Amino acid sequence: MEIYYVCLLTVLSVVLMILWLVAQYHRANRGTEERLGSVQRTVEDVSARLDRLEEKREKGPDSSPEENGNRAALPEDGSLTAADVAECVRAAGYVPEDWDGGFIFKKDDDVYIIDLRRLPRVFISKTYAANPKDWDLELLQKAAYQMSDEIIMLKADISGEPDGDGDRTLRFFLAAMDRTLRGFRENLKEYIQIIDEGQRRMGDVYNQFEKEKKDASSLNGLASSSYKQSGKTPS
Repeated sequence: MEIYYVCLLTVLSVVLMILWLVAQYHRANRGTEERLGSVQRTVEDVSARLDRLEEKREKGPDSSPEENGNRAALPEDGSLTAADVAECVRAAGYVPEDWDGGFIFKKDDDVYIIDLRRLPRVFISKTYAANPKDWDLELLQKAAYQMSDEIIMLKADISGEPDGDGDRTLRFFLAAMDRTLRGFRENLKEYIQIIDEGQRRMGDVYNQFEKEKKDASSLNGLASSSYKQSGKTPS
């Protein structure tokens, strides 16, 4: 009789584990559909921004009176200079500060870097400290790669070497499409929004990877526990 109950408990534990696995499978499918929808919305939004940028560049200079007035004050159709970029940052509502190689400016609590070392090509970036005590760096790098694949214009990477505090640098960066003052001034806010949206998307991807890792760990623990229970010999 005791062996009968042990076998019954073993069968019940296996059945419960199978039911739990089926529930996890369906939940994962729902999560996948939600993630795909989120990815599609993000990519469509950024793609629309890129289309607007390309349309502006192809359209060329506007002949409106306002633009003519601005053109009289600034040589807008020549190659970008450092002074031009500083003027664009001010026109966007930010305060440029000198930085070795270009400018930095603040938006809310975030610091953005404008790298001018390859003028007229301009690079815009935003960086964060990533400490392995706070982040799973392997998952963070994986999320950076996935976001970079989804949003073609924007890239993210993590520095290979830690600093004195053990932090590594997480960087979001893009190359501006413009070479003239006119184009860069019109598109600077779009570039900033693309960086911000990419950062939010990468955060969502990282959180999902972290959740999947925890779920997998819980699943392995349950499977191991069930195996040990079913392996007991009756006394």
